[in-house]
Amino acid sequence: MWNYKPCKMKYSYLYENESVIIYHGKGAIKLTSAGMYFWEFANGKRTVSELVDMIEEYLGLYDKQTIYKNTIKLMIDLHEKELIILNWDPLLKDRMSQDITDEIGGVVYE
Repeated sequence: MWNYKPCKMKYSYLYENESVIIYHGKGAIKLTSAGMYFWEFANGKRTVSELVDMIEEYLGLYDKQTIYKNTIKLMIDLHEKELIILNWDPLLKDRMSQDITDEIGGVVYE
């Protein structure tokens, strides 16, 4: 997953007191420290490897392997809440938009 390019899907969030609160359909999630840093830079342009390097530099305390494991856990959690795309692909986003439209109209893609 080092080469994945995670990207935010939802943009309803608020920075507050060195944290970010992300609102989604089932409530809100609060990220601080490395999680907030990840959220800020998960734009589909940086790889997980680049994000881990940035977080390591930002925190200055943790080893790269621990940051990688925690980043992957966070990515999976945010993906399950439909807040990020794990591996950004502009064509995939277009396809997802079509799927949502068609699902509303009664057609569901598998």
